[in-house]
Amino acid sequence: MSAELWEQGVIIEFNKGIPCHRAMVRSVGKAEVVLVDIENGAVSRLSREELGTVYASGGIKFLAESRDFGDIKFIDLSEAEQRETNRKYKYIKRLKENGISKITEKSARNTIEEVALELGEKAPHWQSVRSWYASFVEAGLKIQGLYPKHRFKGHRNPKIDAKVVEIIEYCAKRYYTLSQSSMASVVRNVEAKIMSHNLDHPDAPLQKPTYHTVQNRVLSGLYQTKRKGRYGARVLQAELAKALSGITTTRVLERVELDHTELDIHVLHDDYKTLLGRPNITALIDHYSGMLLGFQISFEAPSYASVCLACLNAFLPKNDFMNELKLDGAWPAHGIPSTLVTDNANEFWGKKFIAVADEIGTVFQYCPIRKGNYKSRIERFFGIVNALVLDDLPGVVRKIGKSGDGYDARQEAALTFSEFKRYFVKWVTEEYHHTPLEDSDLTPYEIWASSEECFPVPVEDKMELTTILLATATRTLNKSGIEIFSMNYDSSLLKDLLEEMGLEK
Repeated sequence: MSAELWEQGVIIEFNKGIPCHRAMVRSVGKAEVVLVDIENGAVSRLSREELGTVYASGGIKFLAESRDFGDIKFIDLSEAEQRETNRKYKYIKRLKENGISKITEKSARNTIEEVALELGEKAPHWQSVRSWYASFVEAGLKIQGLYPKHRFKGHRNPKIDAKVVEIIEYCAKRYYTLSQSSMASVVRNVEAKIMSHNLDHPDAPLQKPTYHTVQNRVLSGLYQTKRKGRYGARVLQAELAKALSGITTTRVLERVELDHTELDIHVLHDDYKTLLGRPNITALIDHYSGMLLGFQISFEAPSYASVCLACLNAFLPKNDFMNELKLDGAWPAHGIPSTLVTDNANEFWGKKFIAVADEIGTVFQYCPIRKGNYKSRIERFFGIVNALVLDDLPGVVRKIGKSGDGYDARQEAALTFSEFKRYFVKWVTEEYHHTPLEDSDLTPYEIWASSEECFPVPVEDKMELTTILLATATRTLNKSGIEIFSMNYDSSLLKDLLEEMGLEK
């Protein structure tokens, strides 16, 4: 089957009703597709191979009309609109199940309150539900009738002349300067320019706007722009610093922050127990939940290789990884982020890493220079690691004046590299993920679990993802195959390729 059929928002129907009758594709991974039952919101996870088999046997039907529902596709709705549509449908569905078609306060009140209790919300007014039901019936019992009404509103043109709007916007620039012109002064300037226009164009006079019209237009700009223009860049930066990053997210994997740091601890060789030194950590933090998505600890300087290994650990489920470390803690974080935020280090600017981002479908966002709060989650995480995790361990590096004169962290080192790595993961999964965030009463684990209930994360294909994230090299194909590290590799596939392409790189 065509791979492009598995697209987010597509509605499919299972002929045998397994795992459900109709479902919407919520998210698509390399190896797995997450489906959501249209009727009850139940989540199903099926492999692409399994879906392909069912489709080939004629067990799946793609409902183009269900996906479109008229002029607007369900996938075109925002996440909030999709939630609102499904919320309304839950009330309609329960009323239909209870055989209630004539909705009155007496007949529908108990059913409405029952559904509201399940959803954990205040019950809507019965007349609102009756209106939803009427729209649902009018749309031919299709979910299109439950779309938010503002989707069908036309464009609203401004009631004042476009030339007047242009004059107001021009005069508004004076208000957002350090000279701090008053609003009354801006209004007088607008009136003066309109008067001048009317004298020059008596055949097309403009109507003078009211004080409040000018004020509303002037104050409708971006807060950051207004604040910076009227009070200066320092005031704005100070406000953003107080508000942490000034960035908000609405679900997991919407924004993931990636960075490196050298850990303040010396560790030993696993076998020889000799001093190895201070390891580097490359970590990825989910901004919405604060959960550690993945990491890589090594003695290699930050590089393309360390970044890719950290991403591989982050993007894949952690079951095998936890088993290798002989740890039982749950670590549900995995998945490819929509946006990956990094600093301006060389390893992030190479063509290789940009090509990787394009292939996995992630958008790169570079942190502005000297704007540490742009990656607030990862910076705070590194601070917690150095302050809480490493502080009591042997071999921790102390700042000058924070230890006795005879203290030498290298002499005090006692943990091997593997022991420290296991200790770190145990702390992450058993303590950090279950400690409430500073700006929330919920823990990273709770926030992740709650978000994934609404937006399930598909499992990526390990082999395909590994191939994408591994380093690449170029070789010339010749009669003996290809040569790597002074060794020749050949196969029937390479011979077929040679016949087709010739001596090519």
